[in-house]
Amino acid sequence: EFTEGGHVYIIDPMNADQLSAAGAANGDAYAPQNENGGGEEGEENGNAENAGVDQENAEPAVQNQRRHCFPVVMITAGVHGNELAGIVAARHIRKTWRVNDARLVVVERLNPRGAEKRGRYIPKTAKKEQDLNRNFPKSGLVGDLAQDIWAMVYKIKPHVFVDCHEGWGFYGKLRANYVKGGPLVGNPKFSKGSSVIASPSAHQIAKFMANRVNEETVTDHSKDFLAIVPPIETGLANMVMREFGSLVAVIETTSGGQAL
Repeated sequence: EFTEGGHVYIIDPMNADQLSAAGAANGDAYAPQNENGGGEEGEENGNAENAGVDQENAEPAVQNQRRHCFPVVMITAGVHGNELAGIVAARHIRKTWRVNDARLVVVERLNPRGAEKRGRYIPKTAKKEQDLNRNFPKSGLVGDLAQDIWAMVYKIKPHVFVDCHEGWGFYGKLRANYVKGGPLVGNPKFSKGSSVIASPSAHQIAKFMANRVNEETVTDHSKDFLAIVPPIETGLANMVMREFGSLVAVIETTSGGQAL
């Protein structure tokens, strides 16, 4: 529990024992961590490049801690407490998904007090701190909750990061209404619903995700999911992308007009 009501669930691979043995035998990048943060014997084996880490640019602590672990997929939701679809999706994933060859970390409610109130913002905070998705700018973390969240994410250092959100309208229909520099929140003519907003390195993956959903579930193709880049600069997803070079996607469903 990293803050009030915000729980971090860690689900290890179904084949953890096999990965552990293979990692110990081959010295590969994904041998699991022991309590000392190393491989099976706490030794510095493995190749950080295979783990998706840029050795030249990544800070040494990131290199050392990421090369001896399963690849980590982190799924978060509830940045905005009124975006319930993401919270429900994260809970479903946590309860039903089991994966091979990766460690899955799920946080259903990053803004637990906001989720309890069914409100977008963090309750009872200064106005400049209320929108959690504006509290991770390049200039530095804003507010105690953002600092708590980042301390947690920094320990995990995900290779893949997915943040679940919910818009009110269809980006494909409304994107022409957006004026650069104009408001995103409270704009009655614009929404990013039904989009996958990815880091440049994950753009092709985002296209695959969107296409798969469109092919299998969307009947009105004016409501198709679209893959776009990049995540908003002040959001947690963008900070994960900046700090770790992770594959990042923000998934925006739409609150009405289409059941998935």
